[in-house]
Amino acid sequence: MGNEFKLLKIRNGKTIKIPVNYQHFLLTYSNNPEDHGWNREDVEYILKCIQEGNLEDLNMDDNLMNDIGCFFEDGVCVEPNIEVAVFWYEQAIE
Repeated sequence: MGNEFKLLKIRNGKTIKIPVNYQHFLLTYSNNPEDHGWNREDVEYILKCIQEGNLEDLNMDDNLMNDIGCFFEDGVCVEPNIEVAVFWYEQAIE
């Protein structure tokens, strides 16, 4: 099965391709965005929106919040921070 994506349109008209993982889980400890199925530009944009408090620019769903947790856990385009990762994992399951 190849990489499948869903498109996420955000408020400013930008479209981000979000990887769709149909496996039960993906185990990686890499800080390389491509190893998580993302490209660096999109991860950096998402992290910038979070840092600036522009969450309304992102159409958040549980998969995206889980991926953000992975970014913080593994240090993808950001310093690793397990406390922030746990916050995003908890948001994903609420």
